[in-house]
Amino acid sequence: MSKYDTDFADYSSKKKFTDCIIEKLNANYPNGKGKMSQIELNKLAQNYGAICANELNGQIHFNVSWSSSVGRDFKKMLMISDMVKNIPESKKSDFCDCFISKLKKKFPNGFTGTISPSIRDSISYSCKKELKINSN
Repeated sequence: MSKYDTDFADYSSKKKFTDCIIEKLNANYPNGKGKMSQIELNKLAQNYGAICANELNGQIHFNVSWSSSVGRDFKKMLMISDMVKNIPESKKSDFCDCFISKLKKKFPNGFTGTISPSIRDSISYSCKKELKINSN
């Protein structure tokens, strides 16, 4: 949990997120990490983190300041989120880049909490229009 000290706006969000990742690791690796290296384990935890962020959407509050690692992690989360499920695979990465770029313009110093549905939908619509994506 200490790795996420500054990533969340409150302790409850950090705990829910961490518990979700540990739950997924335990479910998939009940006997421990075996011969998996720490680097492989960290990568797996990042993937589960993206899944958990999507599953816990609205239940956890982030404290996001823009850094290169935050941008990468946020994109990983977006790439598997429900928001992109109807976007063609060939355009998902460009859509996520557009979404993050517009989010950074809207919140240049980062944000605390969750992104309101109206802002999320507005940015999503704008990126879909820009990239000529016809989806829901």
